[in-house]
Amino acid sequence: MNYFDTKLLHIFAVFVMFLSITVSLYQPEKKLHKILSGIFSIIVLISGVLLLRRFGISHTGPFPAWVLVKMAIWLAVTIITPIIVKRFTKFAKFLYLPWLILIFIAIAMVIYKPL
Repeated sequence: MNYFDTKLLHIFAVFVMFLSITVSLYQPEKKLHKILSGIFSIIVLISGVLLLRRFGISHTGPFPAWVLVKMAIWLAVTIITPIIVKRFTKFAKFLYLPWLILIFIAIAMVIYKPL
């Protein structure tokens, strides 16, 4: 798989993951969106590691700061969203704006690659 195919897969998987997370925030009873967000979250992780290899960054570390920030955002979105949707359903709708801010930070980390 070449660089552009991997990049396209990664961007598509991130889009579908956040789209299904957004739908699950507003309709917590739908299981399909929860399953899709989990599947595409794994695809995001795998395609992200493949892209790191293309940049010459080993998967064993040490990672640059921008990679650590992106991994922290991925973990936060992947782990916190299902917990809040299941246990704190009345607060789930308020996660939309913080997730958009996290998406913006993740995109900025990739574009500018600080540190």
